[in-house]
Amino acid sequence: MKNREREQLNQEKQNKNEQLERKNLELHQAIQQREALVQQVHILQKELERLQETLNRLNNQCNQCEAQLQREKQIQQQLEQELRAEEERQKEAEQAVREQEQHVRTAEQTLRESESREAAARAAEQQAQADEAQAQVNLESAEAALSAAEAALDAASAQSEENQAAIAAAHARVTQCQNKVSQCQTTLQQRTRTYQLKQRDHTTAQAKTAQSRVQLQQAQAILQTKQAQLEIQKQKVIQSKDKVEKQKLTVNQVQKKLEQLQKDCQQVDQQVKSKDQAVRKTQAQLQRQEQTIEAIKVDVQELKQSTIHLAQRIHQTDTEIPKLEKKMHDIDQKYNAKLAENQRIMTNQKNKQAEEQQNQQYVQQQMTIIRDKNTQMHQAQNQLDNINANIAQVGRSIQELENEKIEQQRLLRTSQQQQQKIEAEHTRIEAKLATHEREKQQCENDIRRLNRDIEQRLRTLDEKQQNMTALQSQMELKQWELSSKQQQRSDRQQQLTTVQTALNDIRQKMIAIDARKRGLDRDIQQQTTRKQECERLVQQNENDLHAIER
Repeated sequence: MKNREREQLNQEKQNKNEQLERKNLELHQAIQQREALVQQVHILQKELERLQETLNRLNNQCNQCEAQLQREKQIQQQLEQELRAEEERQKEAEQAVREQEQHVRTAEQTLRESESREAAARAAEQQAQADEAQAQVNLESAEAALSAAEAALDAASAQSEENQAAIAAAHARVTQCQNKVSQCQTTLQQRTRTYQLKQRDHTTAQAKTAQSRVQLQQAQAILQTKQAQLEIQKQKVIQSKDKVEKQKLTVNQVQKKLEQLQKDCQQVDQQVKSKDQAVRKTQAQLQRQEQTIEAIKVDVQELKQSTIHLAQRIHQTDTEIPKLEKKMHDIDQKYNAKLAENQRIMTNQKNKQAEEQQNQQYVQQQMTIIRDKNTQMHQAQNQLDNINANIAQVGRSIQELENEKIEQQRLLRTSQQQQQKIEAEHTRIEAKLATHEREKQQCENDIRRLNRDIEQRLRTLDEKQQNMTALQSQMELKQWELSSKQQQRSDRQQQLTTVQTALNDIRQKMIAIDARKRGLDRDIQQQTTRKQECERLVQQNENDLHAIER
């Protein structure tokens, strides 16, 4: 029984040792898996930090791109406003050009009318001058005829005072010539006044034509200026349109860049979430692996305790085996005693046949018992031999188990030391991660604060740029107005010079006209004097004729 129990204990110890080896292998594999998981967690955390840095960088780029997009849109709006303003100024310039073209056409029409009137006045003046010259010629002819008639009258009066018919005819001829002279003088005066009027009308028409021509030149100059301004304004509108189109392309590019950055942010955010989930999953696996390691350690400890308990039981069995041997020795002594007793009984049987017959059955029973005991003794001997062999084997197994136990304990201590080192390293890494997380949080806070400061400064800079742009626009407008005023001043000065030149010409003409008028007045005065003298002579002749008639 004890041998079977010892065999069972040895088998159980062997099973426990195999289980211990398997558990140690599982522990080693679990530790390797834990190290792999720790390495994987470290790699995933590094990748997560890299992805978070990439995400932060992309978020910063997105914010910068959004700010740039807002600035570009504001610039686009400003350029569109400037374009609308330039188009309005272009419309105003076109309207001014159309109005000035209408003024030029009106001035041209006025100049044509003035030139027509000047031509008509010049033709009328020439006709009046010709009529005056013809009247002068007629007057001179009439005066010559009067002189001839007077000479004829004088001759007739001197030749024959008695030839009254000839004298009357001469006198009639003289009267007729005087009438003719008077008529010619009247005609000459009328023609002279007509010529003066026509000359004054011609001078007025010339002045009007010159004024119309000056006005036309001024209008044409203003038209050219406005057309040049319109061309400049058209170029400005084209430039503004080009700027708007370029700005639209810039806005589209920035919009596409922003959309791409947002897509990249979403992708990196998904990657961050995936990595974070993978880190949590790996950390959960690491925790489960830690729990598995602890459970394996508990199992190993239990197996070791079981092994120790089995060793104790084997030792107890080994202690009980000598007792069993002593008990077998006692049985042998009892057997020898029984054998001696049997011999005495056989002797007694010889002596006591009846008793032998009576006790034969008992002896046979005892012999059967003895054979059983012998069999048991042989079995016990065999068991003892087996036990001795098993004891030797158990001794060797126990020594091997002790060695394995020492090796397992050394490995366990090494694993525990490595576990402690790993736990210390894990604690240090967690502390470092916590420190890095705090530093990261602080850096994110600093980055957000710096971003707010940068956005505030960018807004301030945009406002200043807008103000500067508005001031530049106002300065350009003022410069354009100043240039326009200077151009207008130059045009006005040119117009003034032209007008002054025309006025000087008109003044010179008026001086010449005044001189000619004074000459004509003198001529008229002379003609009047001559007319008066002629009238006096005519009156005298008439008196003489009346006297002669009387």
